[in-house]
Amino acid sequence: MNARWTAVLLFLALAPLANAAISVDNLLSLYMIGDTFYPSATAQLPQRFEGFQESRISCSSYSILYSRSPVTLEAGVSKDLQLPALSVSSRMKGSCTLTITLQDADGVVMDSLVPRQFAVSDELLIEAMVPFERARPGALLSVTGSARDSRDRSSGGKLTVTLDGQESGFTIASDFVIQIPLSPTLTSGNHLLALRVEDGKGNSGERVLAIDVEQVPTKITLAVEGESFLPNRDLLAAVHLLDQAGALILREITVTVLRGKTVVHSSVVRNGIFTLPLDSSFAPGAANFAVEILEELSTEVAGASVILTNTGNVRYENLTTIIVTKDGKKILIEKKVSLKPGELMTLDLSRELEAGTYDVLLPDGSLAQGVDVADDRPFWKKAPLTGYSVATSQLTYSMGFFILLLLAVLAALLYLRFKK
Repeated sequence: MNARWTAVLLFLALAPLANAAISVDNLLSLYMIGDTFYPSATAQLPQRFEGFQESRISCSSYSILYSRSPVTLEAGVSKDLQLPALSVSSRMKGSCTLTITLQDADGVVMDSLVPRQFAVSDELLIEAMVPFERARPGALLSVTGSARDSRDRSSGGKLTVTLDGQESGFTIASDFVIQIPLSPTLTSGNHLLALRVEDGKGNSGERVLAIDVEQVPTKITLAVEGESFLPNRDLLAAVHLLDQAGALILREITVTVLRGKTVVHSSVVRNGIFTLPLDSSFAPGAANFAVEILEELSTEVAGASVILTNTGNVRYENLTTIIVTKDGKKILIEKKVSLKPGELMTLDLSRELEAGTYDVLLPDGSLAQGVDVADDRPFWKKAPLTGYSVATSQLTYSMGFFILLLLAVLAALLYLRFKK
């Protein structure tokens, strides 16, 4: 047979395959690390075919022979191709293509699928916020957020929060509310709060929040230049107000000079240097310097709690009242506060109130609206709060009623016992 007829016969043999078709279903456009890659494929030829199907996955920096298996196709009959399930790995990250070919026994490609593209991502998306623009040293910082993967599915795992090199770890579901204890000596000013979520499959995401830490007056230093002084000269003293981290606070300080109980001189220090003119009225002897007492309580709402902090320079001993409002009803919460300078305490509203949404009026006149409170009260506090009910940190009225009722029952039992 001459070469011309050989070419004609080969053309006639291969021509029907020009109408061959390979189709793929269940191929997603995006996969995450750890997802299952499991598309389905079918092939149909106009004539009978015996050979192999070969599937390859080619990614940005990775390629794999996904599947190779024998296949027999009857003419004009569609048949499913055997494609195995594959766990998506980190090596497949980036842009990928799936190619399927039909090959004869000699490896000659008889038909192929136009390469189908898909992508692999390892990125988790984190949304997070803090409820207040400013944070107080020593308080609990509440962070609310959620984590989702690039396919917009809920994602949980390990959450690591880093602040000034200190890490805190949490296990979260998709939505989370966490509380981070702030150091009492945390420096004031802007800080970066880094959040990182890892789902355990190789996917991760990061989010950075900026927080502003308050400068809390904590300590006053007083240093006098010298031990003895001549009349008609100036006595100089360095007076400084320091914050929680020992940093200088540029704030006015009142310095008073006493002779016994008599005020000899008093002035406001604005630049840290106190000057006392020693005129002729200063007789020889000793003088005492005293820094004026500052009694001050700072309050703020964090989540469903009220944070009370002594920002003065003496122990704060007083009864503090917080007013909460719900559906037009006012509820007074009285708290006996005893705090050292720089010390704080937390009042958990869920231990004092019914579940609901409240407006909270703080002692300094600031109002926090729409505070959601759960009901975590002990059973003796769960009497309905109607109108101007009062809750205290020591003994609530409902608790007092419970004790009186208990005493009455005990008295009745004793009476019946002795009566017998």
